[in-house]
Amino acid sequence: MSKYKLIYFNLRVLGEPIRFMFDYVGVPFQDVRIDRDKEWAGLKHSTGWGKLPILEIDGKQQICQSHAIAKYIARKYNLDGTNEFESAKCDEYVGVATDLRLEWRRYWFEQDPTKKQQIKEEFLNTIAPSYLSKYSKVLEDNGGKYLVGSSLTWADFFLTVFFELFEDTVDKNILDPYPILQQYKTNIFSIPQVKKCIENRPPYKI
Repeated sequence: MSKYKLIYFNLRVLGEPIRFMFDYVGVPFQDVRIDRDKEWAGLKHSTGWGKLPILEIDGKQQICQSHAIAKYIARKYNLDGTNEFESAKCDEYVGVATDLRLEWRRYWFEQDPTKKQQIKEEFLNTIAPSYLSKYSKVLEDNGGKYLVGSSLTWADFFLTVFFELFEDTVDKNILDPYPILQQYKTNIFSIPQVKKCIENRPPYKI
């Protein structure tokens, strides 16, 4: 079996879905968490693209970018749908979720209090609903349990981690208008392997 090392910050964001995937399939991995303030400046130049996460395989090969890492794991451990179409839909839904996360970043990293509040209101009242309503419809049309097909995929991990992130950093009630999304997140987070991961994870700021 390959030996895996996941290198990321002590954050949820782009690392947590990958951690969930490894735990779900029962594959051991080294969870290396870089201190952004103390370690990152000295390490950044040595990474492939100057960004994290990175997945190291057998101490020899590396994959950069969260999407590429997750896709690699998903293909290897049957979390990428059952055919090419379902695989593409996983890419689509994660890509759209990443677009929404980029909108969230505008809020999270804004330093001016007045601008931050304006961005928050826009996110809550306009941007997030435009995405969440569509995800709600996708889930409803697919039976409510999974985003793609009839089984768990890597897209489910990414979307629910982002939901949790928005609840904890923007508004804990952001999913209230979408009960199907609330139940979906509860179901994914109740998977025994995921639940155990959540119970044992360190405190996060984001």
